[in-house]
Amino acid sequence: MTGYKRGAIGLLTFSFSDQSSVKIRPAVVVSPDYPSDDLLVVAVTSVGDGLRPGEFAFQFWREAGLIHPSFAKRAIASAAGNLVRKPLGQLRESDLVKLDARLVSDSGCETGLKRFQALRQSQFSRAVVQ
Repeated sequence: MTGYKRGAIGLLTFSFSDQSSVKIRPAVVVSPDYPSDDLLVVAVTSVGDGLRPGEFAFQFWREAGLIHPSFAKRAIASAAGNLVRKPLGQLRESDLVKLDARLVSDSGCETGLKRFQALRQSQFSRAVVQ
């Protein structure tokens, strides 16, 4: 089991999306705090030019142990906790809330949740009428 909590930042090896090479970069743990040897992480970059939709700046990057202004990337990966090369710090709650919202939105879960809620509401309405 890893000792990393949600919002922890550490250095990990990330593959480029085309798998041509790898790079050591900071990553934020986004997996829930449950017993597992694996972490779900989001890559972090210090390059803010040309951010893609869903990528955003961390407001409290310095307090999180990062040495440059930093941005959440759209790269999500799973990694064994023992692959963290160095722990750096912890995201502030406000930055973690922004990251959570982005993950829900980008994954399509927000749309799925709205559909589920609408379906449940229509089923409830029919049950009340009958």
